[in-house]
Amino acid sequence: MQRYLLGATLFGLIWASIAYTQQGVSDPVKLIAGVLVFVVLGTTICTLLSYVVQWFKNQK
Repeated sequence: MQRYLLGATLFGLIWASIAYTQQGVSDPVKLIAGVLVFVVLGTTICTLLSYVVQWFKNQK
């Protein structure tokens, strides 16, 4: 789960830096909210997908 958290955090930070430098989002609160959404949803989705894959692998 830690690798998913790290990946989602890095993806969120990359998105925030692009959004800020391209003049898309200039409000820091919106940037922080976007990063938190990426972290929470990304980690949750990746963790659930890993459980589904493990479940399919253990069905044999």
